[in-house]
Amino acid sequence: MTISREHFELLRDEFGFHSSWAVWGDMGDRPKDGMDDLSIFGSEKLENTLRYLHTDFVIVALNISKAIEFPLSNFHGKNGEVYKARYAFRDTPLHGGYMTDVIKDFEEAKAQKMSIFLKKNKSFEQENVRIFEGELSKLKSKNLTLVALGQEVEGVLRRNFKDKYNIIRVPHYAYPRPKEVYREMVLQSLKKNGL
Repeated sequence: MTISREHFELLRDEFGFHSSWAVWGDMGDRPKDGMDDLSIFGSEKLENTLRYLHTDFVIVALNISKAIEFPLSNFHGKNGEVYKARYAFRDTPLHGGYMTDVIKDFEEAKAQKMSIFLKKNKSFEQENVRIFEGELSKLKSKNLTLVALGQEVEGVLRRNFKDKYNIIRVPHYAYPRPKEVYREMVLQSLKKNGL
């Protein structure tokens, strides 16, 4: 489902410090060039950006690794490995999809540590799942597929949503391989799921 300006603004205002979209500024000479360009969501460029945004696929990470400073800056920084996602998602159904974390406002860079914490704190997971489900409902998608970024978040999604949503997994963008290899892995995952 494509996104209107009004719907985009509603989602930005309510979830902008947790979410963003799988669109980025242009690549430059270096792989991370343009990753932090939030002007694509500004008033001058928004009409063009809206052409790509949709809620057919929600790309889900586990949690933030550091605090989000600006609305829609999650997944849009120069540090980190998200540039591999920009490279891998282009010309796929994931490009333009909604991106968010299933666990909100919890900084932890190591997914395994987060998973251990969740196993010991089941009520914390359930509270975050409830918040996440509220976020999904605001997307108003008629045919939603959750795309887990890695095995850890796939576990959370399958525990809580296996009977409600289609769930697929692609490798996490921090997978220690070059962006070209990461793209091939994403393409294989999509093909395996008929996409």
